[in-house]
Amino acid sequence: MTGWHKMPIWTALAWVAWLGLSVAAYGQESLAALRREGEIVTARWSTGPLPVDARAPAWNQAESTRVILYPQVTTTPKYTQRSSLTAMVRALYNEDELALSIEWPDRTPAEQRGIGRFADAFAIQFPTRYGPGARLPYVGMGDPGSPVTIWFWRADGKVEMLAAEGFGSLTGQPSEGVRANGLWEAEAWRVVIKRSLRTPPGTYSVQIQPARQGLVPIALAIWNGEENQRDGDKLLSSWHFLHFERGKVDPAYVDSLAWRPEYQGSPRTGMLLVEKAGCIVCHFFPGNPAQKKIGPDLTYVGGIHRPHYLFESLVNPSAFIVPGKNHFSLQNGKMVSLMPAVGLPVKEIHHLVAYLKTLR
Repeated sequence: MTGWHKMPIWTALAWVAWLGLSVAAYGQESLAALRREGEIVTARWSTGPLPVDARAPAWNQAESTRVILYPQVTTTPKYTQRSSLTAMVRALYNEDELALSIEWPDRTPAEQRGIGRFADAFAIQFPTRYGPGARLPYVGMGDPGSPVTIWFWRADGKVEMLAAEGFGSLTGQPSEGVRANGLWEAEAWRVVIKRSLRTPPGTYSVQIQPARQGLVPIALAIWNGEENQRDGDKLLSSWHFLHFERGKVDPAYVDSLAWRPEYQGSPRTGMLLVEKAGCIVCHFFPGNPAQKKIGPDLTYVGGIHRPHYLFESLVNPSAFIVPGKNHFSLQNGKMVSLMPAVGLPVKEIHHLVAYLKTLR
């Protein structure tokens, strides 16, 4: 745009103000789109101390958000029961702390560990870097260069901080004052986990600063002890976004998270394209007559992965490689996916994404 230096100052200021309002409105539109997709968990501002008791009346003021967790079947060890689970999530925060309450059904509590026995457990995962310009890590434990930090609770009383930068890299971290308390009653677990917002910066420490960035990615994992679940044998959610109601939301960041495809894909058309794209040759997924098991299982890919990731996986399969002997080869010391780029027109790729989104 030219001519700014010749524009009257009041006209220029009015134009800048209009542009700012337009960007903010676009950000609000994207935030509303994320909310319609069920990806927003609202953190309510609280003036009092945040409770670690699941029965505390303060939780009544928090909005409850439904989050679905799906069997992790991408890599071993896999979840074998093949059924999803719905958790209800609430969040409260004040100037000093963030607390989350998570409730999910469980007919029988598993509270002890021993030889061949495993306890129920829950974890919440955050990327250590987020905001404008930062891509979301792989939802399954992050990936090299994109680490995640994890707040972990287990029914035998264990509470800890963990970090990971890809499969097989999980390590313990300083606790940073994370506290948690679990209550089982009426065939359901209610777990409250909280941490101070004032934590020292570190390589694997997530900095939560609502005044600077009021939209923080989170993902949930749940283990059922009576089904002997542990490690990768778990239920996993997709990335959701914790929205601090008094926090600052960067319009450019929220707009980058909302799925605004160049073309509106058709799931039905995408289903007809899976053979043309070569998906049926390698992948297990409902409706594939060949039922191949060479590549990662796609049964729940639409529930665990956001459409941005699905699109990138089709265009650039080597962007992230799931561990598995049939998934990659080494070329000059670098892992390269055995899956070729689909090589279809962009419009057809959007149809494939629309179909993959239905697999959940």
